[in-house]
Amino acid sequence: MNSEVYAQTRMVLRPMSTPPFPAGFWARSSGWRQAGADYCSRRKPGAPYLELMWTVEGAGILHVDGAEYQVEKDMVFFLLPERFRYYRTASTAWHFRWLTMDGPAIISFFYSLQISPEPRRVGPCPEDDFESLLMLLSEPSQRAQRLATATAFKILLCASAPTSTGNGQNEGDSNPLIATAVQEIERGFREFGFDVNELARRLGKERTSLSRHFKTVMGVTPSAYIARKRFQLATRLLSLTSLQIKEIARQCGFLDADYFSRWFKQRSGVSPGEFRFQLFDT
Repeated sequence: MNSEVYAQTRMVLRPMSTPPFPAGFWARSSGWRQAGADYCSRRKPGAPYLELMWTVEGAGILHVDGAEYQVEKDMVFFLLPERFRYYRTASTAWHFRWLTMDGPAIISFFYSLQISPEPRRVGPCPEDDFESLLMLLSEPSQRAQRLATATAFKILLCASAPTSTGNGQNEGDSNPLIATAVQEIERGFREFGFDVNELARRLGKERTSLSRHFKTVMGVTPSAYIARKRFQLATRLLSLTSLQIKEIARQCGFLDADYFSRWFKQRSGVSPGEFRFQLFDT
């Protein structure tokens, strides 16, 4: 690896002697790299943290457990502790941003989001958020570290958004019916009683055929898509607001806060209150 590669790298790594505050997970590090043609890196299994990488320009080649992927502009991928990885520049340059998150709950929480760790196109890198994360990680105060974790969490949710196509569109955008279905879900998932039956009614389609077509295009059923939208909203409200659980339940389309808590725990492994406690308890 040549010296020019190092000259185009910036990183902030929080000292790892103790967690920055009592929590189930927290932001560990972040940075960006403008790599030249000779750049390569490898990581053996066992690194106890989650890593996210987001390509800004250029392209890289990623090798994970024997599989090879090309990671182009607007694509993200996740590196999990148990996986060996090796990556290198695919052409003359590769500009990417990255972050890592640590803590006893981060891997189980990642799996609860049902995000594929494989490279996928999600859209332009949120560079302003990454810059904010770098600044916050460089501040030693506990408040700054909490805000850094909230910012990293926001980036993580952005990276879990529906896959985009090469022209920046979401998967369903080129299909008029599915594009309309996604728009209806965006408008309606916060409403109590909004489900696949209501979606089909609004679209004037038969539920079974709509579900089959939606899954073919989007990779998930309408019911699963609606549930993911609600779960992502719930985790965002729990992390970034002080709203009561019953109000968060209402904003996510649930009239019964107890039912919402059971539903949330089925997906995350912890109750809404426990989730908030792990992240923000002092």
